[in-house]
Amino acid sequence: STQSTWDQWVQFISEQPPDKMDVIMTQEALDQQCKARNALPDGVCDVRSDLYEQCFGELIRQVTLSCSERGVFLGRIRDEIRMSIAASQTMYDTACQLSMRQALQLEKKKSLASQLKDLEGDTAVLERTAAELKAKFEGIEKRENERRQTDEQKHKEEVAFLKKGNLQLTNEIKRYL
Repeated sequence: STQSTWDQWVQFISEQPPDKMDVIMTQEALDQQCKARNALPDGVCDVRSDLYEQCFGELIRQVTLSCSERGVFLGRIRDEIRMSIAASQTMYDTACQLSMRQALQLEKKKSLASQLKDLEGDTAVLERTAAELKAKFEGIEKRENERRQTDEQKHKEEVAFLKKGNLQLTNEIKRYL
């Protein structure tokens, strides 16, 4: 029973053991609260879990009135279920964190593999460029050596020609003197 005094509601606990009608009223009150608070009918829903927790507490209260030992035992069961749910939630959170870390590591590996592939491609291009430049250098060096040898040969021939000319002129001058 309830009583209103200046907009405050006080609920008095009935010491009568619950009967079938109390169970039906509790079920209807639960259904109304689920609709009023837009609880999801299935799946994970914090609102529905909270309402069922309150309803279970009410059932434990009703059972405790008729048999206190049974009520205490149901309270222990409720506490054990809470601890199991909390442990499951902790394991779920840990698993989510682990999977997120693994996904990030996999993404990093993919990124590094992509970078490695790009760098290997760049290396191959640079090695080909280096080989081409080396071949050009060797070609230029060979042509320069050939040109230098040709120039040296011309120089030697010119020096020999000039020496021969000089010798002839010297001999001619000696003849006139």
